[in-house]
Amino acid sequence: MDIIRIKQQLWANSHIADKLRDGKYHDTHTQKPDDNIYKGLTPETRKAFDDAQGGELKGDKRGTPAKMTALHSSSALCVNVFQYFQDKPNCLKLKLLQECGLVSSRNNSTVKSFEFEKRFSIKGISTPNIDFVVEVDPYRIIAIESKFNEPYAYSHDNFLREEYYLPKNKSIWNNLEKLYNALDIENKEEITQKDSDGNDRMGKIIFPDYKYLDAVQLLKHLLGVVNSSDKKSEIWLTYLWYDSLGGKGVAHRAEIEDFRKLIEENTSQRIKFRHITYQELICNLNKNLNRAEHKDYLDYITSRYL
Repeated sequence: MDIIRIKQQLWANSHIADKLRDGKYHDTHTQKPDDNIYKGLTPETRKAFDDAQGGELKGDKRGTPAKMTALHSSSALCVNVFQYFQDKPNCLKLKLLQECGLVSSRNNSTVKSFEFEKRFSIKGISTPNIDFVVEVDPYRIIAIESKFNEPYAYSHDNFLREEYYLPKNKSIWNNLEKLYNALDIENKEEITQKDSDGNDRMGKIIFPDYKYLDAVQLLKHLLGVVNSSDKKSEIWLTYLWYDSLGGKGVAHRAEIEDFRKLIEENTSQRIKFRHITYQELICNLNKNLNRAEHKDYLDYITSRYL
């Protein structure tokens, strides 16, 4: 039983029943992406997702709806939590980061950028977009990967494509040599898999024991940020995830902790890996934001996601 999807359907039936799709996707999708977002997408957020070309805002020719119309969309979850702070003053943006455990309460820095679907390029390698990236002045890049039901609903093979380890591209690991060796990439067996278009791709399974954590995606994000950022910058790779009851939730958390230790033990002090659940973050926001000022937003994320 998919508890996360069922809870979202129950919420939708009580709050936005008139905005759900008709027909095949009635119980699982809204009519438009804006219907799935608190007060709709801002022009800035819409442009970020349009530029990303990930199918979040548009369906396909087969009639499959836009990904962000799914009630269980992790992108919608991410936008519903973070977009609210887009036009807020610096002090509130820092407050949000404090509740995520990403800056201290004594931090008086300036939030330079607040971006959805940001991509960091690596010398011709196509890297995945990062769900949400915050740059804090001075010298901190916070890259957030958002997960909702994906860890529990889909299998993750943790397949790293060959372009990430080919000898000609070895330089992308120049600042992560210890991690590269700890992963034992050179001694992993090379195999062939089909990509989403049915084409053969060469690569290696890097985390064979992980079933719920898409650790290779996190690894790609880390490589992208490290290769694109100033060497003075602190890099905080952050996993923001939705916890689940039962054995899958327990196993997922154990994999996250194992990955955290791997990063902590095999990277420099300027690289940190943090993780927090959406449930924890929403509770923190309810506890520490002024309820009178932010009531509608807090009521929305609380009723929907707790």
